[in-house]
Amino acid sequence: MIDIQIYNIRNDGSYSTTERPSFRCLEVKISSDDPFLEDVRQKAAPINDRLNNHSASAGVVRSAETVTADNLIGLIAEYVCYEILKNQLGDENVIKPVSGSSCDQVDIRLTSGHTIEVRSSCIRNGLKFALFNVNRSSNQQYIDVIGPYYNTAYKAYENIKDFYMRVIYVGDTASIFSNIINGGNVVLYITGGTTKQMLKEIGYRKYMTSPADSRTTKKGNYLVVQMSDSFDYPDFIDQLENVL
Repeated sequence: MIDIQIYNIRNDGSYSTTERPSFRCLEVKISSDDPFLEDVRQKAAPINDRLNNHSASAGVVRSAETVTADNLIGLIAEYVCYEILKNQLGDENVIKPVSGSSCDQVDIRLTSGHTIEVRSSCIRNGLKFALFNVNRSSNQQYIDVIGPYYNTAYKAYENIKDFYMRVIYVGDTASIFSNIINGGNVVLYITGGTTKQMLKEIGYRKYMTSPADSRTTKKGNYLVVQMSDSFDYPDFIDQLENVL
C-alpha cells in the first residue's frame, strides 16, 4: 500500500536558515509488502549492468555495493514520481520512456514532449536541514535542486531537461538501502523541483563530491537551484499542468 500526504514544513529557525517560512512537501509511504517495491527491486538488477560505475557527483569508481544501493534508491524515487504524476496529471499525459543506455536518458516524459529528470538524495540530518539550512561560509544552502552535469570527465553532454523533480530520503544511504533489502517500509519526500528556465536564470555551478567514497579526489560540476528558490510540491505540479 502507498500512502501520500502533503505536509507544510515550517522553518522554525533551528538552523542557520533561509528566509523562506515554509515548504509544502508530499510524503510518500510505501508498505513493505507492496508489490511496487519488489517490482522496483527486480528492475534495479539489469540497470546495474548498464550504468557506469561512477558517482553521479564524482569521478571515481565505486564498489558494486554502492552502485547497487544508489541505483535501487534512485529507481524507487523515479518510479514513485512516475506513479504520482500519473495520478496528478492523468495516465494519458505521463510516459515512462524505455532506454537501453544511460546516455541522455529521460526519466519521465509528458505527452506535450516536456522531459522530467528525478533527482534524489539521502540526507542524514533530516528534512528541515535539506529544505532550509544554509552554509554560513558560502551563504548558500547545502542541499539544492540538482540540474544537469557539466563535467567533461563524465556525462559531459547531458542534455538539460525541461523539469527537475526533487526527492529526499531521511537517513544515510547504507541504512535506507539495508531497510529496503530487508523488507522494511519506505518513506520519501517529494519537495517539488525547478524548471529549465529557472536553471538558466538563477542557477549556479556547484562542485560536489561523493560522500560514499572517501577516495574521491575529483569533483562533479552541476548546475543547481537553491532549495529555497525552487517550487514546492503543489507549485511544481502547477508548472507541469501549465504545459499540458
